[in-house]
Amino acid sequence: MNQAVTYNDIAAMTERAQELKSVDMGSGGAAAAAFRTAISEGVHARVMFTAACPPDLARARDEAVGYMQTNVAMMLHDGGHETAATDQWNQAFVAAGRAKNWSLIARVMGQMARQKIALGQAQEAVGLVDAALEGAQPDELLSVERAMLYALKARALGTLGDATGTTVAVAQSQGYWGEILPRDADPARPWIGHYDAAHQWGDIGAAWRELAATGSRSVQMAIGSYEQASLAHGDRPRSMRSAALVHCSRAFLEASYGDLDAAVEQGHHGLNLGETVRSGRLTSHYTELHTALGPYKKKPQVAELLERIRSNLVS
Repeated sequence: MNQAVTYNDIAAMTERAQELKSVDMGSGGAAAAAFRTAISEGVHARVMFTAACPPDLARARDEAVGYMQTNVAMMLHDGGHETAATDQWNQAFVAAGRAKNWSLIARVMGQMARQKIALGQAQEAVGLVDAALEGAQPDELLSVERAMLYALKARALGTLGDATGTTVAVAQSQGYWGEILPRDADPARPWIGHYDAAHQWGDIGAAWRELAATGSRSVQMAIGSYEQASLAHGDRPRSMRSAALVHCSRAFLEASYGDLDAAVEQGHHGLNLGETVRSGRLTSHYTELHTALGPYKKKPQVAELLERIRSNLVS
C-alpha cells in the first residue's frame, strides 16, 4: 500500500475476513479457487500490516489483519497446505499480540491447536490451549471463548488417551457454555461469532470418539454428542462442512462398533451434506469410513454407500 491505512480499508478487510470464513465453513478450503483466494488475502493482510497507519487506527488495523490471517490459515489447513497455514497463524499471532487483544490471541492459539491435533501433536495442542486460558485476565475472555478452548483441550486430551482429563475438560466447556450471556455475541469479536452449539457438541463428540477404545461409555458419549451436534446444525446448516463431518464421524463409530444400519444412514447423510464441499478433513473422514465399512462390503446397503464414497473420493 502506497497510502496510509484508512478506516474503510480496515472495515473492508474485516468484512472480507467474515466472508472468507463463511466460504470456508460452507464449501471448504480444498478447491483450487479457495486456495487462490486464501493466498491472495494473506498477501493483502501482510501488506496492510506493514503499511503506514494513523495511531488511532493502528489497533483496529492489527485486529483486522490477525482476523483475516487466522481465517486464511484455517482454509489452508483444510486444504492440506500445512506449512503455509502455520506461516499465516504465526503472522496472525504477531498481529493479535501487537493489538494487545487477548480474545484474538486466544482465537489464533485455539486454531493452531486444531492443526496440532490433526497433525498428531496433541500434547502441543494442550500447551497452546492452556497458554490461551492462563494468559487471559478474568474479563478478557467471554464464556463462549472459554467453552471453545476447553472443548479443544478435551479433544487433545482424548487423543492422548487421558480419560480423566478429557472428562474434566468436557465438564468445564459445558459449564462455561451454560454461562453464556447476550454480551457473548460481541460485534467487536467477529472471530468468535461462528462458534455455536453445533460446533461445541462436535468438538465434544470428537473428544469422546478419541477415547472410544477405552470402553463402551465413551462410544455412547461420542454418539450422543454427535446427535446433539446434528440437532443444533438443523436442516440447513450454516456450516455444511462441520455438519458433514459430524455425520461421517458418527457413521464411523457406528460401523466400528457393529450397528451397520445406523452407519449407513449416517454415512448417506454425511455424503448428502458434503456434496458441494471440498475439504481435506472431510476427505479423510470419507476414507476412514470406507475402511471401517470394508469388512461388510458384500451387504447391499453397505456396497451402495461404499460406491458413493468412492465416487466422492475421485471427484
